[in-house]
Amino acid sequence: MAVSGTESGLPGTRLNSAQPADGASGGIKVNPTALRLAAGAAHDIAVALDAARVPEEPSYRAADKLRAQQFELGAALGDAAARWRKQLASVTEAVDLTSRNLTINADGHSATETAIASRMTEIGAHYH
Repeated sequence: MAVSGTESGLPGTRLNSAQPADGASGGIKVNPTALRLAAGAAHDIAVALDAARVPEEPSYRAADKLRAQQFELGAALGDAAARWRKQLASVTEAVDLTSRNLTINADGHSATETAIASRMTEIGAHYH
């Protein structure tokens, strides 16, 4: 079943349609420059997230010292630091993957547009 632009939340866009609006793209216009900007922003977020790892080492050192003195807080702090490391690594990896995928898609769309323009120029040369 086709979804209208207003139903999909994207104006003028039809998803899963046998008769897409505004041409074969389904009405979706891809701007490689915008994809590259989004990729750069995602990369910046990944770098900032990676910098958030700074508190990890002091947390682990404090946890070790507290554990050595038989404080239960040491184990809790160690668990919290390990959970922080795992969650931060997961989010950082996801954002970095998003950045890489946006870049790959931008490059792919640019290459396709260049190939189409080149082929159209070749075809047009036969009609002049």
